[in-house]
Amino acid sequence: LRKVEPKFNFEFLKRRWIALSCVFYPYIFIKYIILIYKLPDNIFFLFKSFVFDIFYLNTFAINGGDWFMQTILYCYISLFICKKIKILDSIFKNKCYTLMLFLLVIACGFIYRGFNVIYIYAYLLVYYNAKQIQIIGKKYSLAILPIFVILYALDSLRYVDDFHYGIYLNYMHRCIMGILFIILVSKVFAKMKENKIIDYLGLISFEFFLAQYFFAYDFPLYICFPCTLLLAI
Repeated sequence: LRKVEPKFNFEFLKRRWIALSCVFYPYIFIKYIILIYKLPDNIFFLFKSFVFDIFYLNTFAINGGDWFMQTILYCYISLFICKKIKILDSIFKNKCYTLMLFLLVIACGFIYRGFNVIYIYAYLLVYYNAKQIQIIGKKYSLAILPIFVILYALDSLRYVDDFHYGIYLNYMHRCIMGILFIILVSKVFAKMKENKIIDYLGLISFEFFLAQYFFAYDFPLYICFPCTLLLAI
């Protein structure tokens, strides 16, 4: 929704990498200090995992919220590639081609059930159609709310392991929920007055996600919610 689109050169990737790394690297240093204390007999394994994390190969590392960082970087790289290759750029500007690519993404789930393909597609879809999504949100927000509630209820059904395609279907399910949630939240916040507390929580939300996932979820007995918030700050 920016009025001026950024220049998609290597400087763009550099800025995105720095923006991610200035948050991610301090986090993983703290994380591995705790892991070494917790798992002193697995130093070699932790070292390998640390190297994977440094290079954003988080799928091969000890996985807290780290997969999220890897996927974000992949999304930035995918956008950079799309902007550099005109054929790819034109696909997301054409509804028919976008639909055909979506069908191809669906078909990928029968071979590769990882989340990166569907998440990258959803990211590019939202990027190229941000204005249209915002317009739809303004016009049909009342209809979107019950759809979101239904999808949220369906997400509680544990169908992921019931059949081969289940996990991939769940990734698509959550992407749709995510897009609908963005529409609903933007509608709510558009009517709110400026609030310094909410603005600040928004600024640290990214850090808080990383901290809470590892420190409050993976090791809930060692570090509690208040400490997670302090680490995020």
